[in-house]
Amino acid sequence: MTDGGESLRDEERWFVLRVKWRHEDDVANLLEADGQRAFVAHTPKSKIDRRTGKEVVDRNAVAVSEIVFVRASHRYLQEKINAFHVVKGWTIYFATDNCSSGGRRLLVVPDAQMERFIKIATHSDEDIKFFNAEELGLSQGDIVRVHGGPFDGCEGEFVRLKGRRAKRVV
Repeated sequence: MTDGGESLRDEERWFVLRVKWRHEDDVANLLEADGQRAFVAHTPKSKIDRRTGKEVVDRNAVAVSEIVFVRASHRYLQEKINAFHVVKGWTIYFATDNCSSGGRRLLVVPDAQMERFIKIATHSDEDIKFFNAEELGLSQGDIVRVHGGPFDGCEGEFVRLKGRRAKRVV
């Protein structure tokens, strides 16, 4: 953790946990049953049923595999991670990122960003209107803020994603 050590270990924040594939919902449910906020992003995905050969839509497929976002203290999560390993045999760890100093730091999502992410990830596509970049006069790198509607207050950068034809706000 950063300077401040013990006090930061007890401060509740949105941590990013890495979990075994297909255990995302199990981990989130156990943490929520213990009174913590946990979030797993879901999305509808189509797949072919092996038995029937027909396309089936899984409306609750995990959108970001092996990731669970949890709002809790570092100390609490470390105790839970250890308990899950002992009781269930699960390997769960804090997601980290490289620091400029050469070390690693825990991935922590600021509250406002996490709330916007949850708002976007839990919203259905039914009442969303999409625009072409030309209609809005956007250029790569422009910062976009949504005013009104289900994504009111959300911000992003207009960019081209590798492997995609269209530009996106991310």
